[in-house]
Amino acid sequence: MSANDINDYIQPLNGYFSDKLGQEARVTQLNRLAEGHSREMLHCFVETDDQQLQYVLRVEQDGIFGTSSAEEFRIMGALHKLDFPVARVLWLETGKDLLGEPFFVMEYVDGEPEFPVGETLNEFLSVLSRLHNLDWQKAGIEFDLKPSNVNEATHMQIDRWANIYRSASSLPIPLLEEGAAWLHHHAPTDGPFGIVHGDPGPGNLVHQNGKILALTDFEFCHLGHPFEDFVFCADMRGPRSLPTEGWIELYSDQLGVRLTEEEWHYWQIFNLFKGACANTTSLTVFCGGKNPAPNLAIVGTAIHQSFLRQLSGLIG
Repeated sequence: MSANDINDYIQPLNGYFSDKLGQEARVTQLNRLAEGHSREMLHCFVETDDQQLQYVLRVEQDGIFGTSSAEEFRIMGALHKLDFPVARVLWLETGKDLLGEPFFVMEYVDGEPEFPVGETLNEFLSVLSRLHNLDWQKAGIEFDLKPSNVNEATHMQIDRWANIYRSASSLPIPLLEEGAAWLHHHAPTDGPFGIVHGDPGPGNLVHQNGKILALTDFEFCHLGHPFEDFVFCADMRGPRSLPTEGWIELYSDQLGVRLTEEEWHYWQIFNLFKGACANTTSLTVFCGGKNPAPNLAIVGTAIHQSFLRQLSGLIG
């Protein structure tokens, strides 16, 4: 099912929600929340005889970015049980029979998705730091990759993204091969080890009145080094709310986190490498014809090339 015909979802979802809720249910409205790349995000209004409900569906898009709805569902469910600010997930469908892709359903969180500023950014950093420092083992959070320390975790992530790009590309991309080798050679041998969001910052959170109601988009979540998140936010997603230098100052003032030039350099390269590898999958899906959304072509060409150019300038 293409990205342009979400109304075709309504009829199968009527039966789906009726089954899940144990009574007749009707989808009265279905809106696309955002033109997401790895997931299609749909805001679903459901009506029964005695109540009106709102849900969000996260629908895969033919394996874009090589991430797993099942893992994301599992992580979000465990975090919600810890009263971490994340939407409560309800139902996971790993098959493709209903909507043509795996998907899961979560509760709708009513708040502001726009890029936050001011004190909301301080609150966001507190929430992100809490994520990094959660005792994931005690909480029983299960990850697909199970490293035992930060060095092993970093090598696993490098191999993960290299393998995703290799599966999506018919020919080797020399700069990505060189990037993988460089990252393996310079990988941190020690340091903090915990839950990494993988795509944190403005645009991937819901807030209201200075409070973070929910972090969103956990498809890149994994075990690793928290500096990956700090550099990603300041360099790639965060500048829409605050310049990179402002993020660096916040990290220092609020969290006492100060990266050396070498650490900053490493995680810049890592995030560009991860992004360039992931973006190859977008072009594969677009060219396959199943999802002709223009944003997928842009991600797989222009943005991919931009990441490669930046990567080329940093690897020395």
